[in-house]
Amino acid sequence: MKALVILHRHYIKGFPKKGGFDYILEELINNNYELDVIEHPIEIYNSKSKFKKIKLKPPFIFIFEFFKNIFLVIKRNKKYDLIISSDPLNFLPTYFFKKFNYCKKLYFHSVDYSPSRFDNLIFEFLYQRLYKFAIKNADLTSVVSKRVHDKFKFIAKNMIIRRNIPIIPNIKFRAIDKRNKDILLISEKFTDHLETENILSLVKKLVKTYKTIKLIIIGLPDTEFKENVKKLNLEKNIIYKGFLSREEVFKEISKNYIGLSWYSNKDSHIHFGDSLKIREYLACGLPVVCDNLTSTSEEVKSNHLGYVCTDVDDFYNKMIRLIKDKKEYKVCINNIIKYNGKNLNENINAVLERS
Repeated sequence: MKALVILHRHYIKGFPKKGGFDYILEELINNNYELDVIEHPIEIYNSKSKFKKIKLKPPFIFIFEFFKNIFLVIKRNKKYDLIISSDPLNFLPTYFFKKFNYCKKLYFHSVDYSPSRFDNLIFEFLYQRLYKFAIKNADLTSVVSKRVHDKFKFIAKNMIIRRNIPIIPNIKFRAIDKRNKDILLISEKFTDHLETENILSLVKKLVKTYKTIKLIIIGLPDTEFKENVKKLNLEKNIIYKGFLSREEVFKEISKNYIGLSWYSNKDSHIHFGDSLKIREYLACGLPVVCDNLTSTSEEVKSNHLGYVCTDVDDFYNKMIRLIKDKKEYKVCINNIIKYNGKNLNENINAVLERS
């Protein structure tokens, strides 16, 4: 089986950001698909990237990518069983590829959705129109949350929910007594993506109760965040692990006690998203303390996989409870085990065969 993948890849200081879409690609490979990949950058890369710097800006970059996709497919002159795209802009040329018999099926995986993606009214109109066009014409559309599914299920041709559940072979939860009683935070963006001021206030408050407690950060915090850490004298309590490979991330998660997720509400797509960091915490057996913005938080609350909180005091009280109350901590762990066993994505090959 041959498949063509067209996607945008976000790089952070030269490191590729990987997520739920990559799990789909890995599953296709495991199902004996041979993948050709066309990867477009989202931003200008630095010298660590294998790509050349691209200086085109919207809308010229959109037009360039559209014709580049067409050029590359015609140049390769291959017939595909499947073409998969991860955003509406890249889906558009795939529609024509199918019309001209370059493929048998189109699969659109919506990595996110935003009701207000662009400030520019023309770009926003085009985004919404292209999104609806994709879900109406793809042989299979997968979305990451029930919120997106409920919004578009009546106009989609064939839509399923496929959450950002990690594939971790032979994962074993670390014994509770062998876990460090520290808080873990994973994020590729900080100041504009997270409630950084509240997170630092939370750590400051926790340190007053537990002087040695640490916030372990996987990711690349910006300068502003690090400067605020210094101002609050929290340098000994906030540990930067930097960018880690996926395997290293899972190992680091399992060492700690609580997974923290506290998004900012500045990004409109958060409401419709499925938090990859929460999924990774749960996959490695960490109770979660999170905000109520994402659809994932609803599952944390309804299955008691941790706590959903609203402010610094609420986050603090729930974390203290998990640290002090071993019985309650064990209840969350047992719930996570049950939840993980029941909430697995269906094999993508089986889904495609029905589409």
